[in-house]
Amino acid sequence: MKRVSLIFLSAVFLGIVCGPVYSCHEYKQKKLNTTMPACTKSFKKANQCTKCCSGKRCGQGKSALPSAASRSVLPKAEEKFNLSDSNGQYNFNPVNVDLPSWVNDAGKTMYVDAAPGQDMTRAIQSAIDSLGSAGGKIILRGGNYTCSGVLTLGSNVTLEGEGSDKTFLDFKGKGYLALKNSNVMVRGLHVSSEGMKHDWGTGAVKITASNVAVVDVTGTCDSGPMAVFFVLSNGKNLENLYFANCVADNPGAFGFMHNSWSGVNTHKNVTYLNCQAINCGRYERANDWVTGFNFGEQNNIENLYVEGCLAEGAWESGYHFEYAPMMTNATFKNCASKDNGQKRAISMTGRDNDEKFFGAGFNIRVAKNVDFIDCSSSGDATAGFHLLQVKGGSLQNCTVDGAGTGQSKVTTKGVLISTPVSFWLHACNGFDVSDCSSAGSRGFGLYIYNMRDGVNVSNFQTQNDILGNKY
Repeated sequence: MKRVSLIFLSAVFLGIVCGPVYSCHEYKQKKLNTTMPACTKSFKKANQCTKCCSGKRCGQGKSALPSAASRSVLPKAEEKFNLSDSNGQYNFNPVNVDLPSWVNDAGKTMYVDAAPGQDMTRAIQSAIDSLGSAGGKIILRGGNYTCSGVLTLGSNVTLEGEGSDKTFLDFKGKGYLALKNSNVMVRGLHVSSEGMKHDWGTGAVKITASNVAVVDVTGTCDSGPMAVFFVLSNGKNLENLYFANCVADNPGAFGFMHNSWSGVNTHKNVTYLNCQAINCGRYERANDWVTGFNFGEQNNIENLYVEGCLAEGAWESGYHFEYAPMMTNATFKNCASKDNGQKRAISMTGRDNDEKFFGAGFNIRVAKNVDFIDCSSSGDATAGFHLLQVKGGSLQNCTVDGAGTGQSKVTTKGVLISTPVSFWLHACNGFDVSDCSSAGSRGFGLYIYNMRDGVNVSNFQTQNDILGNKY
């Protein structure tokens, strides 16, 4: 095995700094005029604030990624996320997952050591390129790797760190991680992007190829990239996209986003396991439409499986699918949504009356065969589940608590146009609602509008919903 040997020096921030010292929440308050929990570390420069929260929940004082739990199946959402905790302190437990068949763990392995203060773009890219067409594995040892340029993985290459709390890949300016070749994996890293001029077509991690796996990766960014994890097809279909134990942590952009240019392409066989989108766009954003998970902006998506995921505190929807494309054959299992729709007051222009539900926990529109199993919503601004023109599928044992909590009036020129709803089904057909419940909605519990005969409801329970049910 060949080794790229570079000097690694530990950076010591506390005790030797001079001049003003910022804590994370002080910098956030100064820059964004908002309040965040107190942080446990301080830094000399305000823009180093993100280092404090890298891999941690701010103020929690413990890693968001403890050692992997030895489980063969994903736990239920209520077992992983303490949804009653008003301080938002959740235990994130990575779970054991089987890697996709296209992951290449064979071939040559090379190691790269961090060199603080140096631009690592060339050193890492040289190591990747040296693997050749046969591929292999690049291991980034623990440390901080600053890159000002784009890193591109070749086919059959795995880029691996020692853990998202140990290996930090920090992109500055125009830099990002490009996964544009097939049969690649990124694992065990913390990835960040800072200082990029806003780019609608770039993510901190940008995926433009099929057969791509992203595992045990935590990422964040400012409002420069479009998303932390950005899947973009440009004139071609993509398939076999796999995300497991990934976290979009307090980014100024979308957490996970799918999109297509040059026509409507299809993203097929897409899996999300135990992933989190936390406070996406809540404290900083380049536009007003930031969601946690966006599975379709201008792309179709087919054979989507989402299990054990959490969307919390997004500026708009937690889990989102746009109106124009088509979602076909999707399953959401044991997924949780909490306090999404931080935008709260939505000003309508009449362009799209459904935009009033962009603050929903689950906002899925124009789809076929979509099942929600054991999913939950708590405190989302406009609706727990907003389903529009979904043909075929079900809501099974799903719960919504406190729909509309904390929302301002959703108005056009002062006229109320939206009432919070726990379960809103609009023009759905061949759809079953069974063993679901709503509690504490500021509006309706279950509201079925248009094509009532197309929805079968059994054992629906409501408690303390202001307006009850309507269908």
